[in-house]
Amino acid sequence: MSDQKQQNHERYVELMGQLKLRLRYLEADAHRLTAAPALPTNEATLLYERVCLQLRKVLELIAFSSLVANQERFAVSHPNFAGYQRAKNVLKSLRTMNPRYYPAAKRQTIRNSGQHFEDAEPDTWLSEEEFALLFDACSEALHVTNPYNETATSDLGRSIPEWIARIRALLQIHVAALNDDDIVVVFMEDWNATNVRLLSASAK
Repeated sequence: MSDQKQQNHERYVELMGQLKLRLRYLEADAHRLTAAPALPTNEATLLYERVCLQLRKVLELIAFSSLVANQERFAVSHPNFAGYQRAKNVLKSLRTMNPRYYPAAKRQTIRNSGQHFEDAEPDTWLSEEEFALLFDACSEALHVTNPYNETATSDLGRSIPEWIARIRALLQIHVAALNDDDIVVVFMEDWNATNVRLLSASAK
């Protein structure tokens, strides 16, 4: 393996480790939002906004991790991405740079004493369509405010624990295409730790 590929893999693992850490914080905040006794309105609103911020950052990590093999594109695109308020602009930009940017959710099976990776069960993980819906909802929560309605929140479509579960299901075992000749299988392992395992795979 070339030094550049090794560096790309190490960077991808680092970003996935950051993602795991953010999801743990998200899970703790989601529990605080729903646990009794109920939080005061102002505190609950601020906590909800923090949850939306972290969710959006998790989505950014999912999207940008696939660009680690192209530092120039990553450097140019990241500032633009941070300013996007609508997912359609994000996805359009990403597809231009890496058409296979989105992780492919897999499940591991053993056949004939060998490891095989099949597509994960449908409707169990965060799809690109759901990515777009969640990104837009989180952006709305962060940038659209009404000072006369402290209880107003955007509709995330699902509960926060459900979103966390679907993000984890997408990434638990996934294939990432860092570029045309660098395809990797990624194992997120234990979600309570930051360790991530990565294997090179065939481009086929």
